[in-house]
Amino acid sequence: MHVFEDLRGRTDAEGRPLQVTMPCVADELAAPTDLVEGKAARLPVAAVRGRADLVGSLDLPDTRSIVRPAERDMFRLGVDEAWAQGYWAGVNDR
Repeated sequence: MHVFEDLRGRTDAEGRPLQVTMPCVADELAAPTDLVEGKAARLPVAAVRGRADLVGSLDLPDTRSIVRPAERDMFRLGVDEAWAQGYWAGVNDR
């Protein structure tokens, strides 16, 4: 499947051109499947319909292409802060 949907060059609902819009449709499609799978219901699969345009050949880049290097990850700092807070809370509990 195509992991990203390249919307650059298209227009938004107001007619403005999109210049850097490349949503990660793999994430967007995976997130709501948790709602229908149910963690305790033992239903490990959810069928997603309506986006056949994202299906491609087996030689497409896989989900590893989603991972950004730390220096390019806008949300990395929050993860590091959360980890440090948990680490030091554990150290202080000793």
